Amino acid sequence: MNRGFSRFSIYITLLILVAVGGYYYWSQYLASPKYDIRKFSGRVINVEGETITLLGAYNFQENFPKELSEEREFKFKVNSATLFDKIQARVPSMEELEIAGKVKITATGAKIATYSIEELGDQFWFEGSGSLDDFKKWVSAEQSVYVQVEFSHSIYNSTNPVASRFFYKILIDSYSKNK
Repeated sequence: MNRGFSRFSIYITLLILVAVGGYYYWSQYLASPKYDIRKFSGRVINVEGETITLLGAYNFQENFPKELSEEREFKFKVNSATLFDKIQARVPSMEELEIAGKVKITATGAKIATYSIEELGDQFWFEGSGSLDDFKKWVSAEQSVYVQVEFSHSIYNSTNPVASRFFYKILIDSYSKNK
């Protein structure tokens, strides 16, 4: 009986080791995404309720295959837990740039403006919190809107992931109705 008990315990021990090894292999190589991609940037293609579609590219630090760095459509959702941030910049008129001293006249008499919107001041630049409704307002006004989205989990091969942070930049021309 002692001999039978030791064979039984050896089989149980081997079974446990195989199960632990199988679980480790599954969790490391099969269950986890192949690439840890958590950011996507692009321009807005469509907004339907809380689902947004962008045309852009994954943002990543490492060297990824070329097919992952190509431009693509990406659909995701936002919800009440999503944090919204925005930067709103208005392109100044040539007169405003002349007043700010940012215009140079070339030898041919052409005016060339060189400036950074941030250095022109608050009348051209706003940074703060945003919202889904505010974002939709700017998209429907057909302004230039650039979006960067962050996710708490990898979005590689995921379907309609929910964004944890939604950052949008709005570039408004000088003649916009939404100043």
